[in-house]
Amino acid sequence: MTVTRRELTLLAIGLAAMTLAFLSAASPRAQIADAPLVQASDLTYVGAFRVPAGGDDQHTFSYGGTALQFDSRDGGLWMVGHAQQQRAAEISIPTPSASTSLADLPRAALKRDFTDLLAGKMGSIGSGEAHVGGILPWGDGLIVSAYLYYDGSGSQQLSHFAVSADGTVSGPYRIGSARTGMVSGYMTPIPSEWQSALGGPALTGQCCIPIISRTSFGPSATVFDPSALSNQSKAVQVVGYPNEHQNLGGYYDTDLSHAFLMATSIGGLVFPSGTRSVLFFGAQPGSVCYGEGTSDQSKVGQPVDGTIWCYDPTSIYKGNHGYPWRPFIWAYDANDLVAVKQGTKNPWDLKPYATWTLPAPLASQDASTVLGATYEPATRRIYVSLGDADGRAPIVAVYQLAVGAATPPVVTPPDGTIEPTPPQDSPSGTDAAVTADAPTATISAATCRVTSIKAKMPQGGGWTAEFFDSDKSLGKDAGGPATRPAQTVTSGVHSLTVRWTKAGHDPVVTPPLVLECQ
Repeated sequence: MTVTRRELTLLAIGLAAMTLAFLSAASPRAQIADAPLVQASDLTYVGAFRVPAGGDDQHTFSYGGTALQFDSRDGGLWMVGHAQQQRAAEISIPTPSASTSLADLPRAALKRDFTDLLAGKMGSIGSGEAHVGGILPWGDGLIVSAYLYYDGSGSQQLSHFAVSADGTVSGPYRIGSARTGMVSGYMTPIPSEWQSALGGPALTGQCCIPIISRTSFGPSATVFDPSALSNQSKAVQVVGYPNEHQNLGGYYDTDLSHAFLMATSIGGLVFPSGTRSVLFFGAQPGSVCYGEGTSDQSKVGQPVDGTIWCYDPTSIYKGNHGYPWRPFIWAYDANDLVAVKQGTKNPWDLKPYATWTLPAPLASQDASTVLGATYEPATRRIYVSLGDADGRAPIVAVYQLAVGAATPPVVTPPDGTIEPTPPQDSPSGTDAAVTADAPTATISAATCRVTSIKAKMPQGGGWTAEFFDSDKSLGKDAGGPATRPAQTVTSGVHSLTVRWTKAGHDPVVTPPLVLECQ
């Protein structure tokens, strides 16, 4: 049998295609399984900023700061205000300051004013005091979780709501089969590269709320699909410690080396893209005591009203005390969560691969030290809400993550035009038919000098461009293609975006061009 050169060529092409298809199918799981783990040294404190000053209790962050969440659609942060009102607002992200003086910190502005996101429907989760547990921007709306603050009977079964762009509220819905007190709090997106292995696009969890037997004795997370809230009965819990499995530490343990203690609290969950780390943020006590709080050292340990005095200058109330609390991180390997999803491990079998105290120069030492945490993929920054750091108001601390990236940093050539890595997600903006290409930049590596930044106008014409380096405006330009003149940039990572505006249309934000200047 004679084989022609053309047949050999076609055979080679076919084998190459088969090999490529095999590698494409087999390699992604191996690649993410070997992704880096975040360590304490990978997080650098950048600085902090203050939240907007409030007016009345309906319009203030005082006694608030929970459910912190980054909104990639417009670059803002969602946060719940006063605990008694449970109204949420969205704020801007100013350039943080590393000063240890509150007066030197910049103040964020309101992007969206305080509102009851659930339009009076939060009470439908059950009778009693209800709190917003988490906020997750999704599609053109929001997912909001809620929990009963004191659910002595364990009656709450429903927890999650869908809020559309026009404010219409659907729900509440039940997530999975675990106790509702283990899913009704913080939420975070799952990076796209991990969604197939974990079986969904987002995580939700809860820990350490009153009536501990109904919640988790340590970090908890369940995989769910925010786009199908009415069909989440099979949502899988991938980490969690119910009352029957207190594997991180018992409620009455006094060993401060344990990962869970009676006064432990967890307020936020972050899953940085480009890593295999699932990070829980909260407060870990520096002591263990149940009783009445006092600042009088001579009373400590003495009986009072059927219990004892506990040293806690931040709270006089009866309950759990752990002064001084520390901002804390519990770090888990996502491969372990996948093992639970695959049925080879139980949620309570998992142990953090590392825990550490988070450097936070302006943090308080009370139980509200950490109230929330969220991640911005484009800049690899983590935002942490530090409660009671500015009087009774929170501040937002900012950390730079040194590993992982949704859009990998661009390696700067000696000279030339920098093209962005194609984005995995659609550009921001709610005009579904209107998209915008990422900007390009021509820079000199030797001087870190950006010769020019260019951006192609979205379809339809008539748009005005405003250029941004992270949250810093570089100026506006009408017409197209829009350009920005030369400038020298500082060392570090820069995320260049363009915000296009046009009368009668929603703003359109481009995917970021991320470049790193040494």
